[in-house]
Amino acid sequence: MARRARHEGSFPFHAQEFVLQALIPKKKWRDLSMSCVASSQNYLGIHVRMELDMLGHACGKTMEHNATRLFHHVNQFLSLHNDNHNISIDAISIATSRKDMEINAGHSYHQFKAFIDENLNTLNHYTRSNEIHICGGRQVSIFECGEVLVHRYLKQHPEENAIK
Repeated sequence: MARRARHEGSFPFHAQEFVLQALIPKKKWRDLSMSCVASSQNYLGIHVRMELDMLGHACGKTMEHNATRLFHHVNQFLSLHNDNHNISIDAISIATSRKDMEINAGHSYHQFKAFIDENLNTLNHYTRSNEIHICGGRQVSIFECGEVLVHRYLKQHPEENAIK
């Protein structure tokens, strides 16, 4: 169907291929993710945009603001693909700015306090419990790949710090 649509003009200028290319992170971000999940090659990377500035930002209106529901969605996704042997996830890397999630002052904080508190509790449950979690019927380790690991990675790879 995609091939026919591309030839019939539904995807102008081969946009589908460009979108797929755009979804592949730059090598430095792939390397950083790998440093966060240790030796696991089969990880799912999730960039949760639940920092206070994103909760109130116009572009965040269509994003999931609730970490509990987000993990439920991931659980459903992995459950649906549990029989698919091409998807073998044994780790989930959560990219976020915990520092920006923990801001507890200002109008936006009071507006989103319930989300912030629940999100931090959920994030702590999954990333600080040192437990293997069951997600989609699979045992997975869940890692937080936040500022501390980013700074450590950039300190070890100073040439990456200059590349945007």
